[in-house]
Amino acid sequence: MARRKLRPESPGGRPRLLFAEPEAAFRVRAIDHLRDRFEVITVPAGVDPVRRARREGPELVLLSARPGAAGGALRACRLLKAELEPPTVGLLNRDWARLTPREAAEAGADGYLAGQPDMDQLA
Repeated sequence: MARRKLRPESPGGRPRLLFAEPEAAFRVRAIDHLRDRFEVITVPAGVDPVRRARREGPELVLLSARPGAAGGALRACRLLKAELEPPTVGLLNRDWARLTPREAAEAGADGYLAGQPDMDQLA
């Protein structure tokens, strides 16, 4: 697949962050905290984060790994790292899904955060 150039930063000069988090309450709290530093693009439950990233061209992607679905986050990470330039990809393991830091690194993740993060840790 041909690589495409990322669009320039948002008009406010903030980098675009694609945030894939299925839990609405956590997503809303995180967006509220992140929107001062980033143009936040949300990916709600049921939407493919890889397709959304291909369309939006974000500089950063934060994928939530859910219990029973950590493989989906790893797959998305691998595809994003192989298909887009850059983005920086982080994996968020809030509910202690079966996802180890080693698996995250092997999938190409640039960062890994486990547990219930303080909102400052996301930024």
